[in-house]
Amino acid sequence: MEIALLGFGTVGRSVYEMLTAARTPELEQIRIKKILVRRDIPGIERFAVRDFSYILLDPSIDTVVEVMGGYSPAYDYVKKALLCGKNVVTANKAMLARFYGEITELSEKSGAALLFEASCAGGIPWIKNLRKAKQTDRITRVGGILNGTANYILDLAQSEGLEPEAALMRAQMKGFAEADPSDDIDGIDTARKIAISANLAFDICISEASLLTAGIRNLSPVDIGFFKSRGLVCRLIAVAGKEPGGGVYAVTEPMLFKRSSPMASVPLNYNYAFLDGVSSGRLGFFGQGAGGPATANAIVQDLIEIAEGSAFKPVIKPFKIAPPPKKRYYIRAKRDIPALWDLPGERIKAEENEIILTTPVNAADVHALKDSAASADIFFASFAEDDFV
Repeated sequence: MEIALLGFGTVGRSVYEMLTAARTPELEQIRIKKILVRRDIPGIERFAVRDFSYILLDPSIDTVVEVMGGYSPAYDYVKKALLCGKNVVTANKAMLARFYGEITELSEKSGAALLFEASCAGGIPWIKNLRKAKQTDRITRVGGILNGTANYILDLAQSEGLEPEAALMRAQMKGFAEADPSDDIDGIDTARKIAISANLAFDICISEASLLTAGIRNLSPVDIGFFKSRGLVCRLIAVAGKEPGGGVYAVTEPMLFKRSSPMASVPLNYNYAFLDGVSSGRLGFFGQGAGGPATANAIVQDLIEIAEGSAFKPVIKPFKIAPPPKKRYYIRAKRDIPALWDLPGERIKAEENEIILTTPVNAADVHALKDSAASADIFFASFAEDDFV
């Protein structure tokens, strides 16, 4: 099987190194034919091309590995590859979350495979096990800790007492966070991963606009002190569920767990993904969620599936959006905000802040607070229900 790599960054280089080392018979059957690059890179001159058409028009290349990231030109290249009947393996969660319906339809029409193990939870075999589980069981819920950067910040802030800003700086120094960490700390990266997971688990195509998404940007020492005093641990959690009536919900938000919860014990930049099945109950998957070698390993696993003729093709069925179950929330505000008075619950003064511990309320009502003029003054987290942990 001959492949082309689109991109030669950290992940692309790791894929190249794994395949050129070819330490197993499975890897020996996968050969790199071309690598699409934007500049000259020493050591790969015989593979390098600057024009995607050289890859598209080469009949010997049957699989394209997209590791460029972003929407453009990655989406255009993936579409053209599928239209030409070339299989696609991608780690691009942003593209998948936004254009899942379009590229899935192209895959179905062309007969080419579309695999994306590396798009969620990095080196954890999450997508593959989710696919296998749904072959024999009805999945009712998926989710977990799906962003290593956010978990690293939360873990250091709560276990070592670092202020969130200092924890973020350490994450950046270690290479766990980008110079602009917005996608990680605002929950956007996590939301994309839960969208992809929900699409696969429930055979749907959920739009980014349908997702309730909140992050940890406004986390403060006041919040951390309160959680510690109550024996709670905060994690950034994504969850998607399918209701008995067929409706699907998806939400990303900080969530509070008892210290004894497995979620509270996930350290540093690790991920923990789970699925709930009618027959299997809770199945959990723990491991490194990012990094070049871990992500490359997931990509190569997809390539082996294609080479062995066992690749799956995702499908999409009609569905409807449902609201998440009502939950209790912790809400901390720096000043008096009129919208908060509409939420029922206990009110506590904490330094110059007001804390509200709500009774069960609609998630949408709480998430609407971050879109208000006072959004910079608010942090909230839901309380994990007993059946979640």
